[in-house]
Amino acid sequence: MFVEGVSIGPIFFRRHVFQALGGFDLNFSGPGEPGILSDHDLCLRAWKAGFHVGLFGPVPFERRVGQQGTVLFSKAERIRNFKDNLARIKAKYGAEYQEIESRFGSLNARLLPHS
Repeated sequence: MFVEGVSIGPIFFRRHVFQALGGFDLNFSGPGEPGILSDHDLCLRAWKAGFHVGLFGPVPFERRVGQQGTVLFSKAERIRNFKDNLARIKAKYGAEYQEIESRFGSLNARLLPHS
C-alpha cells in the first residue's frame, strides 16, 4: 500500500533517488541527538518530487538488535526532538499535505479489488 511516510528501520530507497532528494536533512538532529521524523521528511520530499512511498509486509524481523535506535536517548530528549521536528514538518509541508494525501489515497484506491 502507499503511505505518507515510513519509519527508518527498515527503509529502502534507490540510491539515485536518495541522492536526488538530498539524503537525510541533518537539521532534524544536532550532533549526538536523535533524528526523529527525518525519515518522514525524506518520504514527503519523495512525494513532492513525483516518487511513490509504499509499505509492505516483509518477513518478520527482530527490532532493536544491538540496542541501536532512538531508545539510546533519554525520554525527555526524544520528546523534545519529536516536538521540534513535528513543528518543522508542519511548517515545511502544511500547505502541501492535502495534495500529498490525495495522491497516496488515490493510488491505494486503485489497489483495492473491484467487485
